[in-house]
Amino acid sequence: MAKLIIVDDEKSTREGLVQYIPWNSLGIDEVESAGSGPEALEAAARMRPDILLSDIRMPGMNGIEFATRLRLVLPDCKIIFLSGYADKEYLKSAIQLRAVHYLEKPINRPELMRAVRETVDALALERITTAESDAIIREKLALDLIRARSDPAGLAQPLKYAFGEAQPGSRFIASILRIDIHTDSSADAGRNDIDRNYREPIRRAIDEAFASPLYRHVAGFIDNRHAVVHFSGIGITSRSLPPAALGKLRVMLEQTAGAEVDLFMGVGKPTDSISEISASYANAESALQRRFFVGPNQVAFYEEPAPGTPSDPLDDSRLLPFISSLHAFDTDQALRDIVRMHDELRLRPDLPVGQVRTFLYGMLLELDVFAAKHSVPLAEPYELAYARDAFFRLPDLAAVQAELLRRVEAAMSRVQSKNNNGQHVYAIMQYIRAHYHDDRLSINRMAEHLYLTPTYLCRIFKERTGKTINRHITEVRIEKAKEYLKDGRVKLSDVSSRVGYQSANHFTKLFKKMTGLNPSEFRERQ
Repeated sequence: MAKLIIVDDEKSTREGLVQYIPWNSLGIDEVESAGSGPEALEAAARMRPDILLSDIRMPGMNGIEFATRLRLVLPDCKIIFLSGYADKEYLKSAIQLRAVHYLEKPINRPELMRAVRETVDALALERITTAESDAIIREKLALDLIRARSDPAGLAQPLKYAFGEAQPGSRFIASILRIDIHTDSSADAGRNDIDRNYREPIRRAIDEAFASPLYRHVAGFIDNRHAVVHFSGIGITSRSLPPAALGKLRVMLEQTAGAEVDLFMGVGKPTDSISEISASYANAESALQRRFFVGPNQVAFYEEPAPGTPSDPLDDSRLLPFISSLHAFDTDQALRDIVRMHDELRLRPDLPVGQVRTFLYGMLLELDVFAAKHSVPLAEPYELAYARDAFFRLPDLAAVQAELLRRVEAAMSRVQSKNNNGQHVYAIMQYIRAHYHDDRLSINRMAEHLYLTPTYLCRIFKERTGKTINRHITEVRIEKAKEYLKDGRVKLSDVSSRVGYQSANHFTKLFKKMTGLNPSEFRERQ
């Protein structure tokens, strides 16, 4: 919406325009009128109009003179001139003043409305362009400041534009904001990149969340998950940044994205010189590493390592208690070993994250050795190709702990199942888990693969488990179907073929018999 002022010495003309033109429908939400140039200047100083609608010939200060003086105060104001005279000198002056329209009197109402509507549209386009230009300037400055070789003298104008005139006692702080948007497409670890469509709304949210009379800021995207935010203010310290701003920003981003959002901010040391802000940024990078140790939705401030801090490397000897617990078949103790290691590492945010990940992956490798010793695979065959990459993409220490706990329980459960049911029954179960999706899965194929007779397979399985092989196949397929139904990305029509049923109707009947619900009802309840 825009503001407009009408200037005309004829009272009937200006009152008629105010009363009989549907200004609101044209995008004008505030209209004032004045009968002379001096009166209009006074009103304009108070109102700051976006559009001027002015007669040219007026006693005293004419429209050209008034518009010339208004331009000095409001250079972006759009001018529409009205005149009952076809005077070339006036027209030339109007062109010099960059008037957007020159309408003749008597006023043609539809023509005036069209001119105003076009001017309002032009204003809206200019505002969008100005906002985009402002965002580009500010983002370029934010990124230039983190480059160690940036020339402060060359950044003088952008700095003044972003932070205002430099004040004695002004300080600068760099920070890095990590943003994880958990959309449906980011279900797998490491796929929480920010869609480019979100960038502009995120910039606006950052500006609103960190707005403060105590400091100013500029922000820019470093990559598809991180933004740098520089702060400047008199006497500003890292503790001047309110942690509540992060919570406010998170709420705003979740409303924008329509999905769960996790944030983490690493804040560097304050500096008195703009030329040292790249060092503050390096501090912020170090602080950002704490996210792995403490989890999301927090602010971490850079802290200098305490002098004389002893080096306490992570070596393989720390794995010995865990290895002993595995080979003693002590599941509870193995789980406690993992929790203990998590608690110890959480108190060591000074350790390089890569080193910690590699050390913890060593626990997974030891579990793999234990499982292989007992001929029990640690993962499903289809998982092996990306198990390591998936482990190293886990976002934080808590997620790594949860994954290790899950895998230890799964491995121990399989070893126990093998011991309880015997080698052949365990082999049957593993074959079914590996081939449940194959519609040609049968007892005969299984027997051929295991070099046993079908009769023996059926008998030993029933004796050890109390159910038939076909029953177990159905149970495995239905459980896998449930997993697919919980995943909204898998089409309902594809589920049956993914679990080894050619006939969707047959699958639906079996699913309802086993669960009491048909597949669509089951998905709706998730």
